[in-house]
Amino acid sequence: MKQYTSPFFKSIAAALIGFPFVYIVLVGTSFDMPLSVCMRILLSPSYYLVTGVAVVAGYGFWEMRRWSWYVFLGFQGLLFYVDAIIASDYAESHHKIFVFVASVLIQIAIAIRVGREIRVPYFFPKIRWWESNPRYRFAVSVKVYRQSGEVRVAELLDLSLVGCFIKVRADFLVGEKVDLNFEVYGQ
Repeated sequence: MKQYTSPFFKSIAAALIGFPFVYIVLVGTSFDMPLSVCMRILLSPSYYLVTGVAVVAGYGFWEMRRWSWYVFLGFQGLLFYVDAIIASDYAESHHKIFVFVASVLIQIAIAIRVGREIRVPYFFPKIRWWESNPRYRFAVSVKVYRQSGEVRVAELLDLSLVGCFIKVRADFLVGEKVDLNFEVYGQ
């Protein structure tokens, strides 16, 4: 069975992999820089360092690797630093401090959102049991039927011979029996 990445991680990975193409346009328009300054930034080593780290983090998210979170944090720090240099040295906008602060707040919000998604299935120490058997990762909507008749919609994140990981916003008792209804490859 082929491994699948959740749609959230695919979108983050695609954004990071596409970062080199979008970043220079965003910086140029946000800081109101002429094309000649954008070209100077485009040819600078710091641009290639930040965009290279972004692509590596994107690849890690696409492949669901643990190290991708740390590379992503390194990317966020580098981006913060490079944005500060660009704002102080190249920006011609009268609102460069506002734009810089807005970019920092956006980076923090993205880091918090990505961190929540990563911490649960991949860094939670109580669920490391999943590494003992081959697990097939994918994201599928699943209905969870409890013995009480309550039905919850959740997300099935991976599957193995001995179990699965389901992301659901509900409390369940240890050992509680549930029925699952989901579809994979039309089955």
